Amino acid sequence: MESIDWQLCFIIGPAGAARDNAVHRMVGQRTSPGPGTVVDDLDAPSSRAAVAARLLAAGEWVVVPTAAPPTWSEVGHLVRRWRTIIVIVGDRGVRQQYWTAPTVDRRHLRSYVERVSRWHPTTARTMDEPLPREVNVAVTDLDRVAVGNSVPGGSGYLVRLCIDMHRAESIVPHGSATFPAERLPPTLDGWWLHAVLTEPGGALTRRPFYLPRVGSSFGCPCPAGRTHRCRPNQRADWLDLPALAPASSGEHVVQLSIHLDAAVVQALTVVVPVALPAPARPTAQVTYSLSVDLADLDRYATRSLSIYSAQPQPDRHRFVVGDRERRYAGFELVEAQAGNAARRLRRLLFDAQFEMRDDRVVSCRYAAEGLSKDADAYLADLRALAVAGREAFVSLVPDPELRRRMRSWLVEEAAARSAPPVIQVAQAPGSRVAIPWQLIYDEPLLADGGDAWVCPSIADFGPAGGGGSAEVPARCPHEAEHDDRRGTLCPFGMWGLAHVIETPPSNWAANLAETTGDEQPADLVLAVNAALTGPAVDRHLASLERLTEPAATVLYDVAALRAGVQLGPDVLYLLCHGRRAGSGTATVELDLGAGGRLSPPDVLTWAELEPPVRWSRRRPLVVLNGCFTGEVLPETLTDFVTAFVTSPGAAGVLVTEIAMAKELACAAMGSFLAEIWAGQGVGAALRRTRWGLLRRGNLMGLAYTPYCDAALRIPMEGRLRP
Repeated sequence: MESIDWQLCFIIGPAGAARDNAVHRMVGQRTSPGPGTVVDDLDAPSSRAAVAARLLAAGEWVVVPTAAPPTWSEVGHLVRRWRTIIVIVGDRGVRQQYWTAPTVDRRHLRSYVERVSRWHPTTARTMDEPLPREVNVAVTDLDRVAVGNSVPGGSGYLVRLCIDMHRAESIVPHGSATFPAERLPPTLDGWWLHAVLTEPGGALTRRPFYLPRVGSSFGCPCPAGRTHRCRPNQRADWLDLPALAPASSGEHVVQLSIHLDAAVVQALTVVVPVALPAPARPTAQVTYSLSVDLADLDRYATRSLSIYSAQPQPDRHRFVVGDRERRYAGFELVEAQAGNAARRLRRLLFDAQFEMRDDRVVSCRYAAEGLSKDADAYLADLRALAVAGREAFVSLVPDPELRRRMRSWLVEEAAARSAPPVIQVAQAPGSRVAIPWQLIYDEPLLADGGDAWVCPSIADFGPAGGGGSAEVPARCPHEAEHDDRRGTLCPFGMWGLAHVIETPPSNWAANLAETTGDEQPADLVLAVNAALTGPAVDRHLASLERLTEPAATVLYDVAALRAGVQLGPDVLYLLCHGRRAGSGTATVELDLGAGGRLSPPDVLTWAELEPPVRWSRRRPLVVLNGCFTGEVLPETLTDFVTAFVTSPGAAGVLVTEIAMAKELACAAMGSFLAEIWAGQGVGAALRRTRWGLLRRGNLMGLAYTPYCDAALRIPMEGRLRP
């Protein structure tokens, strides 16, 4: 559309995306931006005109989206004085007509407006695509003067935030990532968001701000979550977050995360040089984003707790925790702490499964029949994992008050919703330590837990409970009896049993999927190491044959696998070995025996080969049922989660944290896939699988980690056969 330095604009058409897009484009195409306001489609025309008149008199430009064409009696006095443009939104496009006061022909305008309701464009330029909004970041001194190079040591400065079309003063590269506003919950007006700025050492500043459906975000004095009562002149389109530079020279690296209640929507790393010579200057880069254009972020408004982790320095991790009540906190830990916590948790889970001698596995500790343990052995395993999980929790979150708050947030959520709380773990790409959060234990414990009160839930839901099939509640039935003086041992203290944990990967190229596809029934591609044999494997493959309609496609080598997944199945399941890719390396390969090996770099290359593997029609959940397929450590170069999501475009990846006995691997994934085909989302299916194994005294369901939306499902008619 042609640009005009208008002062008043009417957008006429039914409420919806087309009118919103027209508003956004008209605002963006003003030649003189200046202060302005989009006036709501008020019921009373006289009120709408009165508001517009006051704003115009104050020197602002005004946009009035309206379903009904304005009459001359309503707008004539405005059009005579202010440069006016009228944009009409039709079924297939937009036509515009504008007049420049005071030479407007009154009869011409009235005749034009009277024809609006009958107008149906056939050749007008369309406005179906919304203008993308980006996160703009500027670094200024405390007087809001832009910082062109370094800030003085020990001085305060501002990190300024604005979500709008790209602005010249922004230090975020133009087009590096659009803000995923289309994934925010449906609303007639807009969304209250929170910006959280985290500095080295965990210092945290948070500010609420408002993002309207169209136009620029703004800060205002209204309480977050409430209806706006502020005047337009009280709204600031730049949100200021203060920071303090260190006294010494170097780079001050701060994390800026944007939250919708508990969920992290987008995050950036801002690097501010301190007392450094030119040409050093502040920089900012988007480091995490849920997606680019999906229109249903309302599912993320249900998250109970979020944990965003970034790695601003090679030896340090920075975390931001938030809940649904918009309470946020930050903390840091060094690389060794994070790596040691992850290794210890994995090691204890491994020890619960295998007996070792001379650094070699000699047997599986679970009984061959039923893959079970008796009540005493199960209690010992749970105690050991709970102690380690508690140690990890204390190490990761050293502030006791924050630990209490996180625990109480989750308890409150379970009580309020009568459903397991959902924890979102948002991890910036490139962070090389993946903590198995499902093994975190948040009930207080002392020493080895030997004196802790043993909750009856251990017997009720374990092997002593007779292997019953009653639905597991959202919270411990004996919660009121938990002993905070001696500590409590309870399966509901383990995050992976009490809650649903999702780790949605950041992906610039595609939306994070909620379903693998729309076509029904769901299909399954199975890649198997032919050397994996035995009764357990035979039973597992037979159960998959009964599960799916049509029958699963079974492949045995890497070349056939790449060819067989060109179009993308709903579930791509690899039942194979995990192998180290050579001596002394942390990179894992998938071993299909005589069928070859598949490494993360191989998967990353799939999209470049001919024909390329790039999933869009169906985006599979990739299940890697092999040893330590999800292990990520500081020395890890590439990993399967990143490879499958970012290159061919998987909807998500389910991986194992440790080595798995084939009998256990088959039992766990047999149960999980049955839940998926029964219509469960990944998070609920995995939680049910874990509790099902726990009834046998088996903790190995905690060895699996999902990297996807917790609600990810296959097409809903792909169900179990009768």
